[in-house]
Amino acid sequence: MAGGAGGEGSEALSELAQSLKDPSLVREALKELQDPEAQARMKAMMEDPEFQQSMKQYVEQISKDPQFEQLRAQTEQLMQEPDFLEQISKAFAGFEPPTGGKGE
Repeated sequence: MAGGAGGEGSEALSELAQSLKDPSLVREALKELQDPEAQARMKAMMEDPEFQQSMKQYVEQISKDPQFEQLRAQTEQLMQEPDFLEQISKAFAGFEPPTGGKGE
């Protein structure tokens, strides 16, 4: 996943930014995250040290992309919507952050 895939990161950011503009898509994703089986899969994935390292590298890569600030602004705007934080809280109820990793 790491490597020199700068174009892939930029394309992924564009797709994510477009997805955030579609409230029904965001709601559907949040609804899916409330499914106990999906939560179990996500929890197992997030606890995997290889996944954690890969995501750390990915975040370092995409945060250098100029579109990252636009995506951050969109996300902050979403968080101002009254339902959004409640839906996120429900979706991630029962999740605990991974522990025992090396710093952030």
